[in-house]
Amino acid sequence: MSEVTTIKQDFLSKFGLPVSYGSNEDFHSFLFDKLSEFTEFVTNNTCSIDSNHCDLQPITGCSNNISLIVENIKEAFNEYYNGRPDVAYATFERVLVELLQFDALPECSFHKESFYRIRTDKTISSRKDIFHIPFSKRTLVAPQRYSIAGFPCLYLANSIYVAWEEFNRPPIDTFNFAKFQFSTPANFINFSPIDFQESIENVSELLAFFQKIILYPILLICSVKVSKSDNPFKPEYIFSQFTLRWCKEKDQYDGVMYGSTRIHDNSKGKFYNFAIPVSDYQLNTEICPELTQKMKLTKPYNISKIIYQNDTEDKNNVILEIFSKELHKRVPFRESIFAHMENFLQTKELGSVTR
Repeated sequence: MSEVTTIKQDFLSKFGLPVSYGSNEDFHSFLFDKLSEFTEFVTNNTCSIDSNHCDLQPITGCSNNISLIVENIKEAFNEYYNGRPDVAYATFERVLVELLQFDALPECSFHKESFYRIRTDKTISSRKDIFHIPFSKRTLVAPQRYSIAGFPCLYLANSIYVAWEEFNRPPIDTFNFAKFQFSTPANFINFSPIDFQESIENVSELLAFFQKIILYPILLICSVKVSKSDNPFKPEYIFSQFTLRWCKEKDQYDGVMYGSTRIHDNSKGKFYNFAIPVSDYQLNTEICPELTQKMKLTKPYNISKIIYQNDTEDKNNVILEIFSKELHKRVPFRESIFAHMENFLQTKELGSVTR
């Protein structure tokens, strides 16, 4: 077994994402311990590399950069806990800028792909109703992982199933659903743990491995599962919300693509969410004019409109199997009600949100 294969396997066995911690544990301690464990792994493996078969200088440089990123994250977290969120954000911003400079911030682009959104409000009837929360109703915007309180965003998923999970599995007959597409190419920061893991699995050289895992600390802090869901303040959301803010300030990004932390481990496939921030508030506007130009969508529908068909759309194996007690445990995706919903939308007209 090669040296890089051994180190890769060790990394993947120890540092899977997303992570969770016990309700009796302190989040600060948990996070710092996990970051320190990762730093120790990087340092130990850097020192153990056989210098006869590898140029150590660039790898040592990567190791030093990783240590610096971890220290900046810890500093940002402490500043936030000390009541200085502005200083915390400025410190965290340095991390994102460094990753950008190291070409370690993964991106992905979309144009004609299908995205989905659901709403549980039964009064929904128009495209505008299933778009982002209007500016006049911003008091309804609660803080979530990639949601800043009072700041509307458009949240989409790569499947109605994923959106259903994000809504805590509402009864199937209680929500409306719609399909979205980008009218022009859209660029996202890719914070998907499964894509990160695949990138690690595919590297064949030690330097490439260390260049990839430099992203791990920021993925870790953005994908910790919430431990106390009833508490008003959720520290697991701090850095995800910082990332969304930074993304809004950068012209090259339309939003953040991230993995769902709500999907059961027994489900198989790729489950993506998309957070798309609105443009700056404009007086006398209800919805974001920029997103209005970028997006097309179907009208919202509910399950009563579904005509069941056997030729459900092939999703190119992006989602293979889904799992939950509500679904009687394990169901092949293409046989699920969600696949039927998505297939139903394929023939529906895409139009502007103002139509």
